[in-house]
Amino acid sequence: MTTASRPKVRKDLDIVELDDELVLYDPARDEVHYLNATAALVFGLCDGSATVKEIATDIAGAIRVPEKRIERQVRTLLKELREVGLLEGSLELKAAPAPAAEAPPTAGETSHEDEHDHDQREQVREQKPENA
Repeated sequence: MTTASRPKVRKDLDIVELDDELVLYDPARDEVHYLNATAALVFGLCDGSATVKEIATDIAGAIRVPEKRIERQVRTLLKELREVGLLEGSLELKAAPAPAAEAPPTAGETSHEDEHDHDQREQVREQKPENA
């Protein structure tokens, strides 16, 4: 089977647990990601041994939520994890172009990176099942 059908976390990530949540540092992209408890649970099950359906079945049985609902949420979360390059097979390492010089934000402004990081955290938070 392909990596996509049996998701697996990249081995080069630095992972720090904070209670039930995770903070991930991606050295290839020099990015930090925050996963809430629900996303951390799914992320922890991505060891390459289970299909997406099997992961959803395990979670649905544990929290007594309909499997179809959980599978939809798991697929959405895994798609986002792939898009940001946290799963094997989802990131092509390329030489990063030199960043353009940008003036630092003034008081009251936020940088584009700050907004991007905030948006990513909000997307992960939205993945939390309603009954969890």
